[in-house]
Amino acid sequence: MDFFDKIKHIFNPKYSYTLDYSAINIKTGIYTFKEYGTHSYIKKSYKQIIESNFIYLINPKDIIYISKIEEKKAMQNDIYFITEERRDGIYKISNNTDMLLISGKDILKNNELINKINNGDMSKIAYLEGIHAGREISEALMKKTPLKMKKNNILQIIK
Repeated sequence: MDFFDKIKHIFNPKYSYTLDYSAINIKTGIYTFKEYGTHSYIKKSYKQIIESNFIYLINPKDIIYISKIEEKKAMQNDIYFITEERRDGIYKISNNTDMLLISGKDILKNNELINKINNGDMSKIAYLEGIHAGREISEALMKKTPLKMKKNNILQIIK
């Protein structure tokens, strides 16, 4: 009986649907599944898969693959970009869900926010804040120690 059960298990798998890896549309979030033993295909979104009992019919390896794709998409949606630059080093940064109005100094102090901002935008903010801080230091030094004017020395020719 053991032998026949193994053969039966091969021809009747536990999961009826497998993911068709060649027909994944990441932009729209539609996944195509092939039904075992037939030539029919079913298209479902991630939301439809999670909210229905269809998830129990899919091979677990395919569910893991889909969840990794959706996690990467969620991480990309969480990245902040500079949408507007204002005077005095104030930036309007936003992602798909939030919008913040914050100064460059406060951004540089907040490590969590640094990790969430796009690398190109973050380097721009750090560069501009460095220039601004350098100018402030330069102005402070100029006020404390005025430049001494050199006297017009008359050059003498020595033979």
